[in-house]
Amino acid sequence: MSETSLRSNESTKIGQDSAMMMSVIGKRKNSPPMMSIQIRTRLGKRLLTMSIRMCSLDSSVHGVVSARILVALGRHVYTHDLGALFTAEAGFWLERDPDTLLCPDVAFVAKERLPAVPLEPRFLELAPDLAVEVLSPTDRPADVRAKVAVYVRLGVREVWVVDPARRTLRIHSRVGRRTSEVLLSEDDLLDGGAVVPGFRCRIAELFADLRR
Repeated sequence: MSETSLRSNESTKIGQDSAMMMSVIGKRKNSPPMMSIQIRTRLGKRLLTMSIRMCSLDSSVHGVVSARILVALGRHVYTHDLGALFTAEAGFWLERDPDTLLCPDVAFVAKERLPAVPLEPRFLELAPDLAVEVLSPTDRPADVRAKVAVYVRLGVREVWVVDPARRTLRIHSRVGRRTSEVLLSEDDLLDGGAVVPGFRCRIAELFADLRR
């Protein structure tokens, strides 16, 4: 799971069109492969201090599994004109005051929920229908559960948590005010259900590039 959530230490809105100038001012020691750093960010005339966590050094596994998921979904989503897919470089403002910006490894937004105007070079202010998070060995279970809870609370219909180490995929679905969970193993079939209609994929295909 790339740690791309961003929270300022002030309850100040972050303008999407503001130029950002960053400089590293500190680093937590003895914390490989995940680094926590602190940055100063200049937004116009205001200087904010923020903390971020850089992606872990196991990015080859993370990247290849994320790519498999993106390609599998893309074949179906774009063939049937269901909507749009986004990678972690995109971001979704899920709430304001306090600002919550989350960047899933892969995200899907249904066609009818996409903005009516062409996409602009800024983050979307909506919750994706589907958020996919690919775990890293350094991800703590409590942090994963907390992130899933944020997604579900703020309107994401379904979250897929993919674990390359165990070769599993856990589906978290929002059902009314409750969340259901289904754990799929390598031999199971992943079904997009009502969120990505008609999509089906063998879990094993997502891990095809990993060595036994």
